Amino acid sequence: SAGPALAVLAPGVDRATVEHTGHLLVREPASRWGVRSYAERGPVWSPRNYWRGPVWANLTWLCALGFELHGETERAEALRAQVLRFAEEAGMREYADPRTGHGLGARRFSWTAALTLRVLAEQGAREQLPSNSDGPS
Repeated sequence: SAGPALAVLAPGVDRATVEHTGHLLVREPASRWGVRSYAERGPVWSPRNYWRGPVWANLTWLCALGFELHGETERAEALRAQVLRFAEEAGMREYADPRTGHGLGARRFSWTAALTLRVLAEQGAREQLPSNSDGPS
């Protein structure tokens, strides 16, 4: 299950746990569209069965937030990019098949839309920052 990956949301998590979680998400339960809810090699894995394998934008975003909280900016950015890929390729769906990115579950799902807008807004805010330390001219 991807549940242990959410340990990075806890304040005060030791560096080893953050690193282990980062390595875990590069392998399984990683997917091109985000964090799988369950590893493919698991005994009850099913790519279309709710929390038994599909990718969820909210789970991916929460993992990104956790890495950001622990200073793992590159990992957080990579996960946020997966949230955008999910939205672009699966649409505003509840979850997606981790092998194909095909959107599943409810259509026009609000948390997928909300998290997509948040990631886009955060990207826009970062792009507006001055590129040098002197500030705007």
